[in-house]
Parts: sequence; structure tokens; C-alpha cells
Amino acid sequence: MIRASARAYAEENGVTCYPLDLDQEYDANQCYHLVRSVFETRAKEVGLEREQVIADMTGGTKPMTAGMVLACTDLKMALQHVPTRFIGDGQPTVPLDPIEVIFGRSV
Repeated sequence: MIRASARAYAEENGVTCYPLDLDQEYDANQCYHLVRSVFETRAKEVGLEREQVIADMTGGTKPMTAGMVLACTDLKMALQHVPTRFIGDGQPTVPLDPIEVIFGRSV
């Protein structure tokens, strides 16, 4: 299972994971509100300031990505995408450096 292996990889590298489930991964509105709740309340519940949280839109469905982007845009919070290279049969290799998504200002 990808989710389990991603979590194991993160935790092996010192990252604490707090998985949150969506009832429907094709519901942009639900994802929007879940992401907002992370920044507005859930981060504090685990001892983080909202500025210490980065939303990562890598690998979500299109509606999930749309909900996440809209929530981060509204709240002016950090968002990133982690690209990867793929080998000939479409299998991913190691992830590349994250790309920060910046809203409302030029780089």
C-alpha cells in the first residue's frame, strides 16, 4: 500500500505523521475544509504553529489538489509539490527537491 510505505519512509526519516482521511477523495469542498482545519485548529492540537505546516499536493486526485490549493490560497499558507522521475515502465524513482508554490507575489 502506497500510503503505508510513504508513512513508513517519512517516519524513518524523523517525520511524525498525522494521517487524515477524506470520506470522498473526489470532493474538492471536503478537501478544502479539511486542509483549512489543519491550519486553523489541528496544527495547534499537535503542538505546531500553522506557519510550521506545509501542505503537499503531490499525488492527490484533481479535486483534492483543487481543494488544497484553494484553502492554501485563501489562508496564504505554504504549499508544495514533490516531483519525481519515472523509469521506462512508469514506475517512480526517488523524489526530487520540493517545489514551493507561491501565491500573489512574483519570485
